[in-house]
Amino acid sequence: MLAPNTEKSLSKLMTKLLRHTPEEFGIVLDPEDGSCRMEELLEALQKERKWAWLQREDVEEVVRNSDKQRFEIRGDRIRARYGHSHG
Repeated sequence: MLAPNTEKSLSKLMTKLLRHTPEEFGIVLDPEDGSCRMEELLEALQKERKWAWLQREDVEEVVRNSDKQRFEIRGDRIRARYGHSHG
């Protein structure tokens, strides 16, 4: 299990990757639904030294525990859901 502050920090980074600046991390979002492959997200996260240890389960935990249902996993794809406020 991730510590609460680690989870929050990871959630913010995932939002950045999936909504704000995916191109900075080499991620190409599907133009239809804004999703990317889970593997692609994981690889981008793991390139950040701080997150090199990250596993798929950790990302799934953030998705599950997200207070505002910020993310959605469908099959092997993940996306940021829209319409949430930043905070």
